[in-house]
Amino acid sequence: MDINEKDVYIRILNVNVNSQEKFIYGMRKIKGIGLRFSTILQKKLHLSNVSKISELNIDILETLNDQMIKPEEKGFPIWIMNRIKDYRSFENGQVISSVLEEYIREDIDRLVKTKSNRGERHLRGLKTRGQHTRTNGRKGKTMGVYRRKKKTKKTKKTKKTKKKK
Repeated sequence: MDINEKDVYIRILNVNVNSQEKFIYGMRKIKGIGLRFSTILQKKLHLSNVSKISELNIDILETLNDQMIKPEEKGFPIWIMNRIKDYRSFENGQVISSVLEEYIREDIDRLVKTKSNRGERHLRGLKTRGQHTRTNGRKGKTMGVYRRKKKTKKTKKTKKTKKKK
């Protein structure tokens, strides 16, 4: 994997990351890595605050991949991870990219299956964290406007009188 200054994108954990961005903001493009996690990664790799992704060499990228996949073994604090006390394995860890999407989908399915309040609201497509729903957050299918059918005015039939001869 060669890194040139001319390369616009670098592939990190199956995600195309713009090589001209600063390290902190480029790492945020990967799903499951936020601002805090990327700043701690930067400090662990001893990079400057203004270093760009194009300035990284292959050795740093390999250690970067190791630290993103298994941060608990590399000495990251527990509070920084996005999967604390997983309900199946009771372990702490960092879940990244497509695996994170799978875990989120499984969590929502579990909530729906147990018929918890959050699960019911997920099922209906409503907000789950107590926000107001009367005026804000109107998304999804529109109900449309129902109008009453206009009543047509019926003309009264006048009785025709027959003239007698």
